Amino acid sequence: MNIKKRDKGIRYKGIWEPLKFYTLYPIPYTSINRIFVGLLLMVFLFFSSCKKKDAEPSNTQKLTSYNWLIATAKIDPALQVNSLESVGSIYDRMEPCYQDDKTKFSSDGAYTVDKSTNKCNGSDQNFSGSWAFQNNESKLYMSNFGNTSTPVTFSVNELSSFVVTLSYPISNTAELTTVLKAYGLDGLLQKATVPSSIPSGTKFILTMRAL
Repeated sequence: MNIKKRDKGIRYKGIWEPLKFYTLYPIPYTSINRIFVGLLLMVFLFFSSCKKKDAEPSNTQKLTSYNWLIATAKIDPALQVNSLESVGSIYDRMEPCYQDDKTKFSSDGAYTVDKSTNKCNGSDQNFSGSWAFQNNESKLYMSNFGNTSTPVTFSVNELSSFVVTLSYPISNTAELTTVLKAYGLDGLLQKATVPSSIPSGTKFILTMRAL
């Protein structure tokens, strides 16, 4: 008696229907693995190509996105002004009313220094000036630095979204006076004998942190 073989595929119904293909036409296990891994790789490459990497902000964006507070300010190396006194850390010498000043750089090329609530005297006012990058953003020009009506061009040592470090060469008494006057320390020059020749390589280094 002839017994008709039952089609193995008919056992699958509904959502199991696709399994009929693998029952009638079995695929080796290794081939299935290769197909599966290949599909996963294609999906990964597809989504990787679609995902846009965040662009690094420009130096202008970094500088103009925050208010900046003085972290350190110093003359390096420390400058001996008389037999008993030298000027090194300006930050440690300045009054608290200078330490909390906030500098805001705007994208239109203007900057403002907010004297905050801790003012040095009743007439202490916010002041402003202009700023600009120079030499492929390796220099930062600031007019009216420290409200001294004197322009200063800094070298940009570091600029990130968290900190900016600037340096300014001091080669004569006039440049030293500008720096000290910006932080209310020009009185030091009245009681000290500033050397006629300032050592080569002397710099004012200013570091500000983002708020």
